Formats: sequence, C-alpha cells, structure tokens
Amino acid sequence: MTCVSLRIGAFEPKEGPPLETKGDLSAWLSHEDAVHLIDCAIQADIQGSFVAHGISDNRFKRLDLTKTRKVLGYNPQDDAFATFPIPLK
Repeated sequence: MTCVSLRIGAFEPKEGPPLETKGDLSAWLSHEDAVHLIDCAIQADIQGSFVAHGISDNRFKRLDLTKTRKVLGYNPQDDAFATFPIPLK
C-alpha cells in the first residue's frame, strides 16, 4: 500500500484568525503551494509511506523541505516573509 501523509504547517483560511507571528510565518503554506503539494503527492511514484512537510518556500522555515522536494518533486514558490507585512526585529 502506498500512502503520502501531508503535514501542513500554518494555513491561513479566508475567514478566521490571521497569521500574526514570525513562528506562524515560518510554517506558512500558501493556497497555490498547497495545490501544488497535493498534486505532487497524488502523482508521486513512491513505495510504502512518506510524510511530506507542507510549507511554502519561506525565508525562515520551521520544517525542512529537503526530502519533500526530492521524493515528491515539490517546488514551492511563495514566501510568507515577502507576502505579509510583519517586521523582522
């Protein structure tokens, strides 16, 4: 049996509390990158199971994307620190 589990970081819903901290931003997954990640997981040719990290290409990353990029071919494009106006002090 093949199984890909997606460990989603911080996903900002259209309604609800916004992302407000640097910790939130370091784990952020954009809507576009989420679609790309799900597509990669569906189309991946893997044996057994794999846990993929679901975050965007944030300047500071809470999760390591090395294996997710390699195994799934995931190539996120967005960066929370460029998208949200939170000062880096």
